[in-house]
Order: sequence, then structure tokens, then C-alpha cells
Amino acid sequence: MAEWLSMGGRGAFVWSAYGITAFVLIVNWVWLKHQVRAAATKSKRLAKPNKTYDT
Repeated sequence: MAEWLSMGGRGAFVWSAYGITAFVLIVNWVWLKHQVRAAATKSKRLAKPNKTYDT
């Protein structure tokens, strides 16, 4: 198992590449959720009719 994890001496490079990739994917997913939520909020706000008061 240890030999498999070391990947023939290249384990540090391989596993750090996997870690960085996983981190970037998670950050992108969180950012996407934030953007979708912000767009939905803005859409709801813009869909409300403007209240104008005639005096």
C-alpha cells in the first residue's frame, strides 16, 4: 500500500495535484452556488412591481 501511495517516488507531486484539483473544484462549486443564489435574489427583487405614489 505504501508503495502504491508513493507512486514510484512521484507521490508528492501526484497527490498534491489531486488535492489542488479537488480544492479548485470545491471552490468553483461554492462560488457557483453563491452566484445562483445572488441571481435568484436579484431576479425576485427586480420582479416586484415598483410602488409609485401619486400625490
